[in-house]
Amino acid sequence: MIEKNIFDYGMNLLDSHFNKKLDDTVKGIWFEYLNDELMGEEFLAAVKNALLHSRFMPTAGELVEFIYGGKEKRALQDWQVILRASTNSQDYKGIAYISTRARVALQAVGGLRAVGMAEEFRRNHMEKQFITVYCQCSDKDAKALPQTSSAPQPEPINENSEPVPPPAHIRFEMAALKAKLSTNKSKSPSHLAIKHEI
Repeated sequence: MIEKNIFDYGMNLLDSHFNKKLDDTVKGIWFEYLNDELMGEEFLAAVKNALLHSRFMPTAGELVEFIYGGKEKRALQDWQVILRASTNSQDYKGIAYISTRARVALQAVGGLRAVGMAEEFRRNHMEKQFITVYCQCSDKDAKALPQTSSAPQPEPINENSEPVPPPAHIRFEMAALKAKLSTNKSKSPSHLAIKHEI
């Protein structure tokens, strides 16, 4: 997120250095886009990069690329997040922060579960397909794809399978709870009534 005063400061630097004043409507579009893509410090770093290395006024997209690289680089970064999430159920929340473009590409390759279940050869093929879709799609394409959950789904329960015993720490807590309940039963009202009669 870019604060408005930081955005104005950066844009004034670009305007004066490249001697090109953008219309306020265009600046509004730039702000909306850049605010979704960069933090304030990243925006200022991109402006600095443009001032030092660009011959012409960069586009808003080029400012983002100064920080994150091209689409392929960002696709690979998002793919690494997806791989970690697909192999570690504790880490699947990390995909909440991937871009809409990455979500579109993930759906195109079958979703998080498909990535997690794929063998290495298939996963390498999925990575190439993910990068291709990522680089060619837009955020608007998210509406065209079927809405599948990218979070891992629980395995269906097979009624013929043997029940799996709970982990040791759960068994320990259950035993402690049973012991506590059995001591509470000994202090039940019927026990107190017998005590009162004596």
